[in-house]
Amino acid sequence: MTLKKLQENFSKVILHGTMTEPLAIIENGLDHEARLSVYQRNTYRTLTDFLEASYPKTHALLGKETFQKLAHEYINENPPLTADLDAFSFPFSDLVKTISSSFVHAVADFENALRSCLLQPMPPRLTPKMVELRATENPEHLRFILHPTTHLYASSFPFQNFWHTLEDNPQEYGPKQTFFLLYVVGLNTLFKPLHPGDWVFFKSLESGLSIQESFEKALKKDATFDLPKKLTYAIRYGIFEKIL
Repeated sequence: MTLKKLQENFSKVILHGTMTEPLAIIENGLDHEARLSVYQRNTYRTLTDFLEASYPKTHALLGKETFQKLAHEYINENPPLTADLDAFSFPFSDLVKTISSSFVHAVADFENALRSCLLQPMPPRLTPKMVELRATENPEHLRFILHPTTHLYASSFPFQNFWHTLEDNPQEYGPKQTFFLLYVVGLNTLFKPLHPGDWVFFKSLESGLSIQESFEKALKKDATFDLPKKLTYAIRYGIFEKIL
């Protein structure tokens, strides 16, 4: 048996409990099935722990027993194919959708969104000095490019009202259409609820419109939209990567 074939068979046994060919394992006091079960338990525990760490609020809402049962089902059907456990964990929210309420699934999806921001490339951010250098140019031609770690997220629930207490006080909340700006500060993803005009403004920039065009669209949605105030906040928190 080649090393590659041995590794493939070992992986199938650990993740699926199936053995297509005997494995060359010396018993040393334990038969091969008992020795393999040790690896299997450790592997499932490690992957389950990673899912719990990736979805702490979903775990709190479902409860330990239900979450672990769902995690084991997920591992059986979607074992990691590479060492990238983040890629392995993201589709878990799809399974949550099939067995839980829309609220719990929305929480799992939001946890994915927050985590994905931290996994994006981290190029330098737009600085006030860079903006000053372009201040005299025609705003109809200037395009502000969102930083890769910045996400615009629409949700059916107002997470800002209860997100930080959800693990200690797991319960479901009522729906309310809410728009969020997600951005990274240090090692954390923060989120800010957006007014309709803000949402239109940032979505317009994201779609490639100029700062002037985006401003005009925002004004149609909210006549009080304050462009200097929004830009000051955005630049302060590194929402933009550059100006084109």
